[in-house]
Amino acid sequence: MLKNSKKFFSIALLALTVMSSCTKQEGCMDPNAVNYDADAEKDCCCEYETNFEMTMQLNNYIGATLLSPGSTYSVNGANVQFDLVKFYISNIRLVDASGNETATDKYLLVEPGTTNYTAGFFPEGDYTKLRFDVGIDSLTNHADPSTYPVNDPLGPQFPSMHWSWDAGYIFIRIDAIADQDGDGTVESPFEMHIGKDSNLRTVEFDVSLNGTGGNNYTTAINVNWLKFFDGVDMTGDLTTHTGDNLDLTALLVGNIEGMFSLAE
Repeated sequence: MLKNSKKFFSIALLALTVMSSCTKQEGCMDPNAVNYDADAEKDCCCEYETNFEMTMQLNNYIGATLLSPGSTYSVNGANVQFDLVKFYISNIRLVDASGNETATDKYLLVEPGTTNYTAGFFPEGDYTKLRFDVGIDSLTNHADPSTYPVNDPLGPQFPSMHWSWDAGYIFIRIDAIADQDGDGTVESPFEMHIGKDSNLRTVEFDVSLNGTGGNNYTTAINVNWLKFFDGVDMTGDLTTHTGDNLDLTALLVGNIEGMFSLAE
């Protein structure tokens, strides 16, 4: 009888052990995985990030000097005080060696004083070019800013970066004061507000990016506003709201691509 009892006890203990091992909570035990489970007791089914994040570091300059709103700089021989400088970047995309583009849905409202902007997530892979637009695509350009969340770049701004639903957004806004008589004192306020679908411009750089999922990569870009003023007569009419000074608008829009360069 004792012998049979021992046998029964051994079988019961084995069954209990098997049941215990079967009830262990399965889950990913790798902290580097996107589905990491801190409560998991048995490692299973880990998944890893296949996208990487890109940050655009945008440094605004006047020549070799960082641009600071409210400060005065020499532009084409005239002193200019820049009170407001803002512009939109959109349709940010990376291009592989075969020419395939991958874009994000980020809209960036860039201004001096802020350098790092989240450009979005891209699939891991090798990329050879970076492209982005200065301005806003036509469909979004004629949307209603009030439909966007508070603090969204496309939402209402103060001062405004939007004219009306039909005119759309102001792609580039400069509010400044120039010394047009050369007496050393800035006395002539002017506004350069550039918009309209036809004035969207694309900037492109050659890059070498081997993007690995889960990583963050920063691309540093310099924005030289002296290039924006190339060929501008600082003693002439400096104000344009795009449609009211077409010659000046065309000159400024033609200078947009040359403003940007990869930081060394």
